[in-house]
Amino acid sequence: MGTDSAVYQFKVDLLNTGLFRHRNGMEYSCTCPECGKRDHCYVKFDLSNDSNLVWYCQRCHRSGSINQSFLESLGLDDMNIPKMKTVKRLKINNRVEVGKDVQLINPNNNSEILKIVKYIQYRVGVEPTLQELMEFRCLTEPKQYADEYLHEWKNDNYYKPFVWFRLDNGNIHGRITNPNEEERRWIKFNNKVTAGTPGIYSIRKAFDIESEINVCLCEGIFDAIGLYYYHKQEYGINAIYVACLGKNFDLGIRSVIHRGIFGNSVNVRIYKDGDVSPKDIHVSKHLKKLFKSITIYENTIGHDYGYPSDKIDAKRIFKIK
Repeated sequence: MGTDSAVYQFKVDLLNTGLFRHRNGMEYSCTCPECGKRDHCYVKFDLSNDSNLVWYCQRCHRSGSINQSFLESLGLDDMNIPKMKTVKRLKINNRVEVGKDVQLINPNNNSEILKIVKYIQYRVGVEPTLQELMEFRCLTEPKQYADEYLHEWKNDNYYKPFVWFRLDNGNIHGRITNPNEEERRWIKFNNKVTAGTPGIYSIRKAFDIESEINVCLCEGIFDAIGLYYYHKQEYGINAIYVACLGKNFDLGIRSVIHRGIFGNSVNVRIYKDGDVSPKDIHVSKHLKKLFKSITIYENTIGHDYGYPSDKIDAKRIFKIK
């Protein structure tokens, strides 16, 4: 098993308390020790080794290792923590890009291309071109990609109900196309090849460095695609659309800084979902100084931005100073 018996038993005992809800693979959620919100604090339980348990809250964006104060916040005062191996915190510049130069669209796979085109058109009201499918990093051969680059060996039927997108770190996410199966809308791999790298999705082109650049941050992949068409005429090539796959916009900002996109000609536009309060959007103070402006927007006629352009009216809420 490759783990100390005391560490293994400690992790099992924690799970047996019933305070941790299984989410996906090794991921569990619990009440955050900092903000007190339920089911927004994620903990990775790896029973195969004696690594320490690290938590991260998607609501308040705080993180740390499970220590005695964490246990006390859950009412587990009588549990003792055994010595565990320290896992280094994950940083944005540790990221790798698996399968970066791979051709994701097979132009001869007409049936899969048609499926992807129809679903994107259904969601955002525009029939994407083949070039746009490439820019959106859609996959017509997800099984082949996962087999070769992610070392995930699953049968064809696993992939068929979904349209698939390649994330910036090389992992892939699939979106169910059947609206009657909304309970499993998205599927992703908790993949060892891309572990330790941020799950970010972006649509980007070459920039005209003589003009202003707009960084459009949002939550989901179809939010990014919807905003791409919404701003296509206005921004042209001088925009990057970043889906943070959650509400951690600070991580999205760090991802564009890592690419060298910052400075007095760069505007950051945060497009929040309707259920997110502006007060819950946190941007580190030292990051604010690296951009011309950081502004929060809200769609006044829809919940988010995964809609046709006539269903989006992005109004500025306020600028972050």
